[in-house]
Amino acid sequence: VVIYTDLGDFNAANKVYEQIISFKKNSPAIYHAYAVLYTKMKDFDKALQYLNKSLTLDDKNASVHKDLGVIDLMRNQVEYAKDEFDKEIGCHFF
Repeated sequence: VVIYTDLGDFNAANKVYEQIISFKKNSPAIYHAYAVLYTKMKDFDKALQYLNKSLTLDDKNASVHKDLGVIDLMRNQVEYAKDEFDKEIGCHFF
């Protein structure tokens, strides 16, 4: 998947992620990685969908909260971004 993404072949990467998810439906890391792909594609709605799915499986993942905050900043939602960054920091201390 990484090779497809690095080469900019997002369609191929997307197909691989769909196959992986069909086997690993409860893996927060897979949903997080899939969200990163959608972020690179600038499809922030889909990225948010998969980041939130990742959080339903593991709500203490600091990287997911950071990525949510970054997307919020890109969408000029500063207060939401601040909340996510605060959650990210909290994940490191609890």
